[in-house]
Amino acid sequence: MKITDAVKGYLLSRKMNCSDKTVEWYRQKLAHFCMVLQQEYEVTMLDEVTVTHLRLFVELMKGTKANANNPHKPTKDDTTVSDLTVKGYVQVIKGFFNWCIKEELITKNPVLKLENPKVGKYVIKTFSSDQVRQMLEACNTHTMIGFRDYTIILLLLDTGIRVSELCSLTLDRVYLEVMNDAFIKVLGKGRKEREVGLSSDVAQYLWKYIHKHRHPRITITRLFLSICSAKILPFMVLSRC
Repeated sequence: MKITDAVKGYLLSRKMNCSDKTVEWYRQKLAHFCMVLQQEYEVTMLDEVTVTHLRLFVELMKGTKANANNPHKPTKDDTTVSDLTVKGYVQVIKGFFNWCIKEELITKNPVLKLENPKVGKYVIKTFSSDQVRQMLEACNTHTMIGFRDYTIILLLLDTGIRVSELCSLTLDRVYLEVMNDAFIKVLGKGRKEREVGLSSDVAQYLWKYIHKHRHPRITITRLFLSICSAKILPFMVLSRC
């Protein structure tokens, strides 16, 4: 069987438990993996892949220029991909070949002796108090969009949810009962639902946004809407931050 055909089957199986964004992440990495195997080592068949090929691929990735395959983010210096990126490739490749074994597409698993790359410890940069204050002050809370942006910033800071999770929030997943603790139900990675508590201040701003700034006649159930009363997307939120 061709590696590319096996990849198609693997991606179909991932759709059952993963979001479209995660499946696309798998697809991009496996597509690059298949291309390298064919161009560098002339390997196209699944049972031809050995742990040596995988180790060579990992070493090749370590020396790859950052964003080399992304024309929208050209790298101006000689910066190589991060060790986290290399680790991501290894994780995807291991998942793929383990699935191939499970589906009995191959009899020998080449990833059994593939070492996980070492990854350094990174501290995620956060916004300073001044940066948060500047973002909030930039929102004109006298307008619908300004009040929406103000509420979005408060909600992200208060809960730590992902931007994609925020954009997918619907009205029926917001619970602002007076006699109980306020919370939202978030659909996260792997389509797993979880409850996230809200502080009283953020709950109050959410109530104001829903009942005073979000048009009541709009039939779209998404919580946060664009200026055209359509659902907002993650890139829209990020572009305003």
